[in-house]
Amino acid sequence: MKIFLRALSTLVAAITLVSIPALTPSVSAAASSLLTIDGNTKYQTITGLGASINSDSWDNGGLRPVLDQLIDQNGTKTFRVVMDMMDWESTNDNADPSVFNWTYYNPIYSGASSFDTTLGTSNFANLWNTIDYLHTRGIPDSQIILSFMGPGPSWLSGSKTQMAASKEDEFVETILSAAYYGYNHGHTFGAFSPNNEADLTNNQEGIVMDPTVYADSMNKLAGRMGSLGMSNVRLLGPETGGTNSSYVDAMEAYPALMAKVDHFDFHNYGGSTGNASSVISGSGKDFWMSEFSIFDHAFNLLQENASGLLMWDAYDSVYSHAILNGLGSQPGSDAGNAPAWIAYNDTTKAYDPRLSFYQYGQLFKYVPLGSVRIGATDSSGNVDVVAFKDPVSGRVTIVGQNNNSTAQTMNVSLSGIGTAPNKLSYYQTNSTSNMAQGADVPVTGGTASITVPANTVFTLTGNATTDTSAPTVPANLVASAASSSQVNLTWSASTDNVGVAGYVVKRNGVIIAQPATTSYSSTGLGANTTYLYTVAAKDTSGNVSAYSTAVNVTTPADTQAPTTPTALTAVTASSTKVNLNWTASTDNVGVTGYAIYRGSTQIGTSTSPSYIDTTVTAGNTYSYTVKAYDAAANTSASSTAASVTVTATTSVWAANAVPGTASDADSSAVEVGMKFRSDVAGKVNAIRFYKGAQNIGTHVGHLWNSAGTPLATINFTGETASGWQQATLLTPVDIAANTTYTVSYYAPVGHYAGDNNYFATQGVDNAPLHSLANGADGTNGVYRYGSGGGFPTSSYQSSNYWVDVVFSANGS
Repeated sequence: MKIFLRALSTLVAAITLVSIPALTPSVSAAASSLLTIDGNTKYQTITGLGASINSDSWDNGGLRPVLDQLIDQNGTKTFRVVMDMMDWESTNDNADPSVFNWTYYNPIYSGASSFDTTLGTSNFANLWNTIDYLHTRGIPDSQIILSFMGPGPSWLSGSKTQMAASKEDEFVETILSAAYYGYNHGHTFGAFSPNNEADLTNNQEGIVMDPTVYADSMNKLAGRMGSLGMSNVRLLGPETGGTNSSYVDAMEAYPALMAKVDHFDFHNYGGSTGNASSVISGSGKDFWMSEFSIFDHAFNLLQENASGLLMWDAYDSVYSHAILNGLGSQPGSDAGNAPAWIAYNDTTKAYDPRLSFYQYGQLFKYVPLGSVRIGATDSSGNVDVVAFKDPVSGRVTIVGQNNNSTAQTMNVSLSGIGTAPNKLSYYQTNSTSNMAQGADVPVTGGTASITVPANTVFTLTGNATTDTSAPTVPANLVASAASSSQVNLTWSASTDNVGVAGYVVKRNGVIIAQPATTSYSSTGLGANTTYLYTVAAKDTSGNVSAYSTAVNVTTPADTQAPTTPTALTAVTASSTKVNLNWTASTDNVGVTGYAIYRGSTQIGTSTSPSYIDTTVTAGNTYSYTVKAYDAAANTSASSTAASVTVTATTSVWAANAVPGTASDADSSAVEVGMKFRSDVAGKVNAIRFYKGAQNIGTHVGHLWNSAGTPLATINFTGETASGWQQATLLTPVDIAANTTYTVSYYAPVGHYAGDNNYFATQGVDNAPLHSLANGADGTNGVYRYGSGGGFPTSSYQSSNYWVDVVFSANGS
């Protein structure tokens, strides 16, 4: 949801919680019921409580106050951070899905360029900045979900179209390259949801996959994540539009995938889990409802054993995929069956929490993760109620909703919870109260009584004893420089009267992390630089100790060079282009880039293990070497040299040929084809066609053999208003000597269904044959179908529609 927070002061004023006096609800005219809490009856453990958030609302940090509000007031603990959309790889990065083309990917994933092929507004920098800020607020990796949604690029699947099984490896490369880039650059997350609602074919929520293709893709993804050092990142799925058992069954067929799955995730806007407990029975996993909207539904979802609740969604914004689904471009257009927690006014640029923000807060704020749902029943049937006990702190929390039109007096009976608290804190939300705190409710002999106003959400929560004691100060802090960019910290464990929940690490006075254990590695540092570290402990009640004695540590200078690049290859791409690729180097700090040499002269640099030399001349032989370097200017030895002879590229028509008349408009239903052959073997590298200014459709090129078998199909992109349009084949097609082939193109706006293979199946013998033996063929002839309602049998069009191939001889 792509809105931008431009009025920070207005936003803060709009979302500041209003102080409300202590509540003293009247007991008169109140109905009565017995609320029984039974700690001996145990259900699921709660592992996630939160919402989806649109990272494209980051707005250079303007989103920080909203995230603060979610964490501090609402109690959001789990963030499904959405990247919308999935079409950033508009053309395939390379022909090998096992090799990341970082020259292609780096500008996209670094945020140097936005990418939506249709709307052009998504940017990965917003995603990484949002994740990084959540870390500074103490949200652990385990509660940060990287979630991808929206349609993929047309070459991969397109919109509303099932992705073919043959594209599984390319899908994995696309989504994993993005996730790996973020994770490897310090924007870490503990869970990854790589596709959204793959089962829905009537919208553009994700890349459509059948269960087998989805599960097979996820299994391949799990394997590659492990090989890339992402073993700590867990997978979530299938994120289906309902509890689709066929996707669960398909996933369970892969043991390696199931070992990587953290939770099954489902969407349901009807207030039911869709019998999810039975669907996943025997899998050893729990399940989350990762999309729903209405607060009332939370009670039923929990009572049907959902271990996680993720509301759709936290604040109004505009999702690009929602625009494509016809939902408009106004903030909040992609709401489920209830609006987001926080409203956004596109005119005033202000954010205002809605009632649901506080209703969910009654649950999320007071139920620690790891709590176990316990028995809770209401005798009157007028109150929805759930109850929890935290096994670490002993906190008992009861959340209910009085659905009656009159006040309800509840006599609360607590049993099976161990030592009962002597009082329960009381909070309520209704049309006039927003998470307002009332008077504490006394507990005597395991019983209490409270009167709740009509149509009110309430929370009763408390420990057996009130914890106000902070943990002991961490001792024996030691900081040692592991390298010129990393410092390792260790310290002795703190103690606490209830339990230590984790630690807070400061570097130079700024909080940088909140680890759960007594060690932390501070990375991304500068060489030969001094840093100051301190550590504090925090407990399960939020009490924080004083900070430890500070320690200073200086990182050493970086004198270690990267490893030497290996496996350098040089391949002619055309008469003016050589493609270089090599195996990436490694470094103790990090490889900054590569220097590329032709002979003894440096001709360029690259930040990834590939380079394209566009300064070559046909007929010459060149020798290349590559060196790797780091940020400290340490440089590796030269790679083994790779040599290549650049061969000539020929074309049927002269490169600057211009037809005498402009082409017709696309509405004339035109398809154009031409036969050709070469005296020598080679490769077809590209397809060209000439267009006039009024020819404005989307065009597709084809290459066929004489039997009518398609050898290549490619979409023309980035077309100019007129002139030659060229589409370079991802994989050049081998052409045999003295063999006839056909090249054609058509405009989908105009061509008839099924006509795109016309030139390979009918009437081709009447077409003139063009020779590539001596470069350009001067005969301006192509065949044309359409406009006149038939295929020409005795003549061909000239100077109107031209189609062409770009050819490299001698097998280059």
